[in-house]
Amino acid sequence: NWQERHADSLRLRVPIWENWLLWIKGGFVANQSPYIFVNPDKALERGVGHCGQAAVVLIGFLERAGIKAKMVLLNGHGLVSCEVKPGVQHLLDPDFAVILPFDLNSAIKKPNALRREYLKGLERMQVSSPEFMLNKINAIYKLPGARLANVVEYLGENHIRFERVAYQTRWTLPLGLLIISLIVSWGCYHASYSKSMSKKSVADQIKKSINPVS
Repeated sequence: NWQERHADSLRLRVPIWENWLLWIKGGFVANQSPYIFVNPDKALERGVGHCGQAAVVLIGFLERAGIKAKMVLLNGHGLVSCEVKPGVQHLLDPDFAVILPFDLNSAIKKPNALRREYLKGLERMQVSSPEFMLNKINAIYKLPGARLANVVEYLGENHIRFERVAYQTRWTLPLGLLIISLIVSWGCYHASYSKSMSKKSVADQIKKSINPVS
């Protein structure tokens, strides 16, 4: 698929110059491509991602604005449910730039309204074959297992914690190694200088003993 074909060119795998800790993790941990950023600013900086990444970004900015939001996990698609006022939920699908003025249960029960709202988004995106996409979207909503989840449940605590630590400490080890190398270099230089001065002192003493000052 496109995610695997363009994983490196689109930086779906975190490159080493962005964060070497996440780069190492991507090489050893399965399901790390595409990498889903917890930090919405980092995700926007990359500028590309699948529906799950888009939903995590939107939730991040909604929560910054004090708006309660959760992931909506469908079979094969992810979007957002947010509280527009107490007890009232609307669905937001950033992958298709769609606002659905109803909750998940209503979306499942109202396929015509769902189709109408997604058609608006597809037309804005100038999709060449909207009917194909509409049928696919409707089919996804009909599949069982749709549920709400927060970002921690979606990504896992370890994923979130590792990203935070990775950005907090990405320069700690390189700087530490640099400082150690400078200390070792200075120590070697000082030892070499002291040794050469000691040899010079011995040589001077030998010269004085051979050629005493009259």
